[in-house]
Amino acid sequence: MPSSGPTFKSLERVSIAKLGEFPALWDSQTFKYAGLEAIIVRVKAPQPGGISPKVNLHLLALSRRCTHLGCTCEYIKNAEIAQMAYKYRPEFNHPVLGCACHFSAFDPELAGKSVSGPALEPLPRIQLEVRGGQVFAVGLEG
Repeated sequence: MPSSGPTFKSLERVSIAKLGEFPALWDSQTFKYAGLEAIIVRVKAPQPGGISPKVNLHLLALSRRCTHLGCTCEYIKNAEIAQMAYKYRPEFNHPVLGCACHFSAFDPELAGKSVSGPALEPLPRIQLEVRGGQVFAVGLEG
């Protein structure tokens, strides 16, 4: 399980989204950071390594590089597909990140924890910062 307080390596500050781009739960944006494909997701509750810039607005950013063999994970919004393809059904039927190479699944409501498949490690988290309504990536876990 991911640590409750991740250790981030500070990297270049990169603008990745605006707060207004996440009006609904599970809204997401993909971006590149430190050479990685990544995703920022509006999650239901505060997550270790995420931020909560407003009341009831919780964001988490994760690398999309599968921790099994490095394939790129996709954001699977349909819980039925997650259950059928990745053998994982989240308790509240929320989206997961799934790796189609070997069918590992990662749960954003568990800070990117590996929940199915051969991957054992969680997806690395990306440190976020908000300034003036703009969301920035500023570091990488590890």
